[in-house]
Amino acid sequence: MGISLPFPPQGELTDVEIPWDISLSYYLDGKEFSADEIAGKSGKLEIRFHVMENTACSGSFFDDYALQASFTLDTEQCNNISAPDATIVNVGSSKQLTYTILPGEGIDAVVTADVDDFEMSAVSMNGIHLNLNMEIDDTELDRKSTRQN
Repeated sequence: MGISLPFPPQGELTDVEIPWDISLSYYLDGKEFSADEIAGKSGKLEIRFHVMENTACSGSFFDDYALQASFTLDTEQCNNISAPDATIVNVGSSKQLTYTILPGEGIDAVVTADVDDFEMSAVSMNGIHLNLNMEIDDTELDRKSTRQN
């Protein structure tokens, strides 16, 4: 016996484009692998992370929203982790690499590590309306501006 809803299901989108073109490429010892193929392998890992505007998406989301992407690498499997454009924090026995791509911007980033029996959880990506809720005391700025004139 099924459940009958008094309203049609909501939240079902069809043929939708997201504001960003996102690509992840995985290389081990210089050879490209798919995400499935690289699992369990060992060597010198390189993850190339590329984000740019998806021109097929209508609206101003690309220019109005920041994109936050997080990678989590287990330090028992990954050593010598390098991600120059990321904020890197320790999360238990893992390193979390977080990229914040500002509205209207893209990124070409590279993550490298020496890996043994490599595996990685899914990359988390979130579009966020960037709101820097900061209060600024502009009294001093006004005084300096008045003195310079």
